[in-house]
Amino acid sequence: MDVPSILSWILVTASGIAILVSGLSAIPSRRWWIRVWDFPRFSIVVICFVLLVLNVWFLPPGNLAIVPLLAAAIAFQLWNIFPYTPLARIEAQRASVTGDELDRHGFTILSVNVLQQNRAYDRVSALIEELQPDIVLLMETDHRWAVNMKPVIERFTHSIELPIHNEYGKIFASNLPIETAHVLNLADPGTPSIHLIMRTRGGQRFRLGAIHPRPPLPGDDTDARDAELVAAAKLIREANLPAIVVGDFNDVGWSHTSRLARRVGGYVDPRIGRGFFGTFPSYWPAFR
Repeated sequence: MDVPSILSWILVTASGIAILVSGLSAIPSRRWWIRVWDFPRFSIVVICFVLLVLNVWFLPPGNLAIVPLLAAAIAFQLWNIFPYTPLARIEAQRASVTGDELDRHGFTILSVNVLQQNRAYDRVSALIEELQPDIVLLMETDHRWAVNMKPVIERFTHSIELPIHNEYGKIFASNLPIETAHVLNLADPGTPSIHLIMRTRGGQRFRLGAIHPRPPLPGDDTDARDAELVAAAKLIREANLPAIVVGDFNDVGWSHTSRLARRVGGYVDPRIGRGFFGTFPSYWPAFR
């Protein structure tokens, strides 16, 4: 086989895989090996575009039947991610409050998935000290994390510690008043979530949900994750209060489940019209 033939085979094979995974992501299934393709849509767009250019450049005109399929895959992926670009209309408007009103009702939240096997406790402590947030949520915290974060967490007025050695532990801390706090297992006994009714410094009541459901992984379909996201949305709706949900959702904003949760809970998504702000994996920017 000569070099042009090898190149053609590589291009067609890679293009076929890119088209296949784009098609798989359109299937309404909770199987992990289908839902996992919801995540890298932006990366798939870039790959499909590069493959389209290479196919047009290198393949003879008679072998370009795959080009319209690549174009269709690009269009489908862009349709999904478009709301999470600066070109879309902003959904969550910026509040126009300043001065005393901001001091009374504004607050800051720091939400961090620490990665359980990570042992850089000092870096997380330093981040909290630097930002001085009103509310802190740490996820994937086991007993070692709870012990090592204790000095900084003790400086908050309230705290809830759920150290679990299964990558779903949590530490919640707040300097804002808490009226009620409940730890619930909405879908899986090993993935607790925290649900609170709180008050701003000015006395405004609001609801806060802190969740971290399981991601789609080999052997783990998305039933539990989807159920937890929707169950949390129902709790928010029933509270009939201003609300915010924070955490690591192990999902992307454009997925069917995220859209359903937004409808059920009446959420607005601050990423819509601004960007999707991917944070995982932090050590591999190309995948974010």
